Amino acid sequence: MGILIKQELFKLYKKKSTFILFGAVTLIMILIAITANTTSDFFDAENMFTSAFGAYAWIVFIMIIQASTIITMEFQYGTIKNLLYRNYTRTQVIISKCITLLIYSISLYVSTAIIAIILKFLVLPDLSLSQNVNGEMSLIQSFLFTTLGNFIGVWLIISLVLLLSCVFRNTAVSVVIGIIFYFATSIVSGILFLAIEKWEWVKWNPFNMLNLSNQIGGVGDIASMTHLSVGQLFVGNIIYIMIFLFLVFVVFRKKNV
Repeated sequence: MGILIKQELFKLYKKKSTFILFGAVTLIMILIAITANTTSDFFDAENMFTSAFGAYAWIVFIMIIQASTIITMEFQYGTIKNLLYRNYTRTQVIISKCITLLIYSISLYVSTAIIAIILKFLVLPDLSLSQNVNGEMSLIQSFLFTTLGNFIGVWLIISLVLLLSCVFRNTAVSVVIGIIFYFATSIVSGILFLAIEKWEWVKWNPFNMLNLSNQIGGVGDIASMTHLSVGQLFVGNIIYIMIFLFLVFVVFRKKNV
């Protein structure tokens, strides 16, 4: 298993896009931080910081791409046969890929969080990490909880994208469907809020769980629309992630090579 994980991490390391995408996100963070400092009338510095200067929104796309390709490319280029011929079970192969994505996603969030804090001190020195936000928590607490909520929400998307990757063999199709799903969530959420008001049980749908990060960050009166507490959203995300990953294992084990 350890060898499989090392191989998967090596594949990520050798892909040029791994570093190019991270470099692009870092550049965007710098530009947004500078913009937030020079045009404070249009950009809320607190919100910009808690969102890691826009980095978390871009990490979603990066992870969708990686999750979409980590399985489909094996089938597209026939390399999955080499893995299975080397006495590795399908369960070991898919677990190694999930662990690789977990390591990669943690690395992205930790790196961007550190960069965001550095940019705060360099570009927004007057912004205090201890200042109160939304009357409930300090800025640094809001930043860390928002990071955690975003990370969990991303993994809900990743688990579904992995499931789609097991169904489709084409890499481009998986990427496109994953991105469409991400954009569709914002549209569907608005409709679901209306449905939740009418049918209480609808609040447990997976789309509603993606509001965890916004509710932690205190975006508007989001709690009155989700009808769930932060704790319930957290548990709901974990349960759906486990369900989707279980389905990934089931589909991958039955998939024709």
